[in-house]
Parts: sequence; structure tokens; C-alpha cells
Amino acid sequence: GSRSVTGATVLSPQNLPRRLSGKLYTLIQNVYLGMNYPDTQCGFKMFTNKAAKRLFALQKLDSVIFDAEILWLAKVHGFSTAQFPVKWTHVENSRIQYDSLKKSLFIFEELFRIRKLHRKDPP
Repeated sequence: GSRSVTGATVLSPQNLPRRLSGKLYTLIQNVYLGMNYPDTQCGFKMFTNKAAKRLFALQKLDSVIFDAEILWLAKVHGFSTAQFPVKWTHVENSRIQYDSLKKSLFIFEELFRIRKLHRKDPP
């Protein structure tokens, strides 16, 4: 599911700094991983049994950006994806906090590990 596709409803938006940092992350993620998703961090994902077994068996990250890794693996292994609009509300005190430079840098470090971690994976 995505907050960023036609038909999505955002009932309570994130604050401006969070929205801007999210857009920056998405831009860097899409360029680095060769993807074109407007929103990978929205917490709604659905998989076929076959895709889930294959992709999650290959997953190596267990951080908050596992979504990017799974979607990149889906692309690399030829699984199709679709985006659907969701009704979404920002939860101010969510478990994922980007309140420090250190935490934000960690997110980018994890992102840049994805291709490296899978460099020697079988096709």
C-alpha cells in the first residue's frame, strides 16, 4: 500500500521535516537501487506465498528499511509488484524515530549495504 498514489487518503500528515527527509530518502533509495517507488516505508505489504518464501529467505537486513531490501529483491528476482492506495494516519510517537543525525545516518548506511550484502547471491 502507498500513501503516495492516486486514491490514497492521508488523514493526519507527518510534520514538514519528516516529510522532507522521507522524500530525500526515497529519492536516494530509488536512484541507488534502480527502483521507482514513491513510498516504500508505508507499512502495508502483501505477498504471494511463492514471493514471500523466496524473498524473505534472501532477506539479510532486520532494520527499519527491510522494505527497500525486499522490494529490490523482488525486482532483481523478477517478481511483479503493484501499489494500492491506502487510508493512512501518521502516529506521532511511532517506534521509528529519526530524531538525531546518528539515527538518520544509520538508515542510509543500511540502504547502502543492500546491494553489497547480495552481491554473491545465486540468481
